[in-house]
Amino acid sequence: MPMTGLEMRELRITTGLTQAQFAEEIGVSRKTVNEAEGIGDGFLERRMEVAVRAITRVAKARSRLVTLAEEHERTGDEDSARSYRYAANLLRGSYASDEDTIFNLAVTAAQLRQELDRSITRTAWRP
Repeated sequence: MPMTGLEMRELRITTGLTQAQFAEEIGVSRKTVNEAEGIGDGFLERRMEVAVRAITRVAKARSRLVTLAEEHERTGDEDSARSYRYAANLLRGSYASDEDTIFNLAVTAAQLRQELDRSITRTAWRP
């Protein structure tokens, strides 16, 4: 189902961005964001909806990473905290929407998962 102006407003607020900041993130003017939110129960144009969904997913992921970094800092696990902060910083600005960055992150994640699986297999206890 298409996104309404009210849903867009709720997602923007969830990201913690002002209309001006949100507009910059999705590549439109603040006035456009204001007008889109103002349509209330009316539906957004598809390209606006796609941009809004992408930006809010990135913002939510970044927020989770920052929260994890803070939790690890409180427990004294500086290495993990540093990793989560670094990951959160990768989701800032143009990095979050740059196709090469997204591609490289996915490849790196797959490689790390394979390395972890191999490590678990090597160290698994065998009677």
